[in-house]
Amino acid sequence: MTKRLRIFNIVLVFMLTYGIGLFVVSSGALAKGTLMLQQPDISAKNIAFVYAGDIWIADRDGKNPRRLTSHPAREVRPQFSPNGKLIAFTAAFDGNADVYVIPTEGGQPKRLTWHSGADLVEGWSSDGKAIVFTSTREINHNRAGQIYHVASTGGHPEKIMEARALDPAWSGDGKKIAYRPFRKAHEGASGWRQHRGGSTPPVWIYSPETNETILVPHDGTNDFQPMWIGKDVYFLSDRDGSVGLHGFNAEKAVWKAIDANPWDILSANSHGSSVIYDAGGELYIYDTNKKKSSSISVTINPDLPQRRVQWKNVQKNIESAALSPNGKRAIITARGDIYTVPLKDGTVRNITKSDGIREMTGIWSGKGDKIAYLSDATGNYKLVLTDQTGIKNGKTYDLGKDRQYFQLVSFAHDDSKILFRDSHLNLKSIDLQSGEIETIGTDPVRKGFIIGSNDYSLSPDGKWLSYSLLGKNFNQLLYIYNFESGKAVSITDHMGDA
Repeated sequence: MTKRLRIFNIVLVFMLTYGIGLFVVSSGALAKGTLMLQQPDISAKNIAFVYAGDIWIADRDGKNPRRLTSHPAREVRPQFSPNGKLIAFTAAFDGNADVYVIPTEGGQPKRLTWHSGADLVEGWSSDGKAIVFTSTREINHNRAGQIYHVASTGGHPEKIMEARALDPAWSGDGKKIAYRPFRKAHEGASGWRQHRGGSTPPVWIYSPETNETILVPHDGTNDFQPMWIGKDVYFLSDRDGSVGLHGFNAEKAVWKAIDANPWDILSANSHGSSVIYDAGGELYIYDTNKKKSSSISVTINPDLPQRRVQWKNVQKNIESAALSPNGKRAIITARGDIYTVPLKDGTVRNITKSDGIREMTGIWSGKGDKIAYLSDATGNYKLVLTDQTGIKNGKTYDLGKDRQYFQLVSFAHDDSKILFRDSHLNLKSIDLQSGEIETIGTDPVRKGFIIGSNDYSLSPDGKWLSYSLLGKNFNQLLYIYNFESGKAVSITDHMGDA
């Protein structure tokens, strides 16, 4: 059996046998209020939000929270009816994302759509008789869907218009609809904030009666989630850097209402003169009359299976693995902890054993007596150097004050230095005696050694490093770097890609 295959088999057995306990929320966190509340909506009396994949409802001040749904499937996008008696949402109870409605008092959710495509709840019609949702059921790509209505009592959905649209919101009189025509360049959790390319969506206001369209002034920014407050349209936008709340009126143009620095506002909804939004995992209500924002403290402590201490099969959570110099053990980063695993005889060692802290990118020293890894125990990632048994307390090194992503590469120069990368496309080294950090090279764009994990090579004596960087014409140039002199020299020219 080859050594590589032996490593795989041992890692597999390890991951099937050993697990990591989930963290337990501290009493201090509960005193502050529960975090990770998402996708809030607001009515005259209540607020609704998503927590741990379920729909919750509470008083407007956050008191008396209770869970409305408890299905193992994830429920999202809760939207109050105009009278506040019903909540529409999207869920995959039967394996497909469809529209459901449930009374605010609770009960059995009622399924309203049955198409095999995903139907995403967006809101309600102004008269409160129909739920507004978007779907790509008649579109040949997923950059945008179309707007549909389905009666809250059930029936066949009605397509509102042929135009492609997302985030539709009807005005109070039902004469206008605000929406964005397509998705952002990236619709993930973070999005492409401050992306200014051609895929940044504007907000349009359309009048079906007159066929008139108004474009909210837009200069290549990400504008989304419009909502009506009287005749004004409020929306989220990153036009000032972070995602904040902005307003628009045909007479007043665009104005900035609030931001949530240092956080982005992830989602928002409105009722009357109030806008509810989530930022940093917390909920806030913004009063558009008083122009004041206040936080909502919601404390819930449900019996979530995910929060129970349990053994986990973390085979699919392995981030990195590397052999020790003598080939007898492997270092594994998995699910936020650092392990060393024997290839044949010995015990599995959890080096970090930490809850609520992420450790990653574990590496061996050249001599095999030490290991290094990154830890965010203090908030910023720092380098930790310890012996390979994990018994002695490790030494910690500060890598910088910025909250940037780091990745350890290798020990170097007779184990006196460690190479690492950061999210600013730099390849750096840190001296383990002095803690001094040097920048070896920087890529002009996110390519080259920053992406690849093996675009470098150490000389046998550890005094030299070879690596590649992108040149001005985007051909990669091969460099050699001397640790003693701290100088790098390119050994190829721009005519080739090395």
